[in-house]
Amino acid sequence: AVFKGINRLYEGDPAPSSPFTELLNIDNGEPLGQGGMKRLVPWEGSRSASSSDFMIVVTDPRPKSVELRTAMKRLAGALSADMLAKCVVINTDTPAENRRFVKKNFSEDSGADKMTVLTDEKMDWMREYTALGEKRFSISMFILKEGRCEKIAREVEAESMTETVKNAIRGMLR
Repeated sequence: AVFKGINRLYEGDPAPSSPFTELLNIDNGEPLGQGGMKRLVPWEGSRSASSSDFMIVVTDPRPKSVELRTAMKRLAGALSADMLAKCVVINTDTPAENRRFVKKNFSEDSGADKMTVLTDEKMDWMREYTALGEKRFSISMFILKEGRCEKIAREVEAESMTETVKNAIRGMLR
């Protein structure tokens, strides 16, 4: 779909898997690669999830985004451990900055450690998924299922992130 000269993703459009290979793992700073992408993306042959499973991707292109960090804390407090396991947060911070934030703010028994945090320093994933925003950078939320964008919410505020995610899941599971 084309909007103002930008090829934008809309609900129902195919969700490309290849951009996931270039995302950096915060534990070692290395790209996920083909194997990591297959473990992460349910429809690409993940053994830990069925191919009909979905994933929730929350992304913010702003460096050291206070809003994204607030949204992560709210999601960790509001979602169950199995929903957090389906959550992937993608930002532009370095792997070391992300590691420090996760270590400082989430204890290992909080369940928030199940949330996957990845780095997209070059913003390639965000460009591919049109998550950069039109006029300004903002938080975007995607629910991806079976190779398609099931739900998309752009310019989401941190305060409303948990309700946005819960409503999108509820609407998708009907």
